[in-house]
Amino acid sequence: MTILEKRFEQEMIDIYMIAKKECGYNASRFLQMLGAKGGLAAAKQLISNPAAPMDSLRSGSMDYWIYL
Repeated sequence: MTILEKRFEQEMIDIYMIAKKECGYNASRFLQMLGAKGGLAAAKQLISNPAAPMDSLRSGSMDYWIYL
């Protein structure tokens, strides 16, 4: 992992922490994905399938509706 990739991953973790602290949103699946795949691979996966978050919303596995 390059220095830039490490910085990017840390920024993603920081975003998670800010969302949890300021909004009370615990994006545990996002954090699990970061731990399992790393920041860059997680971002690529999330970007490659823009319908995925909506599929998760429809399936009830994510609580996005709370914040709408």
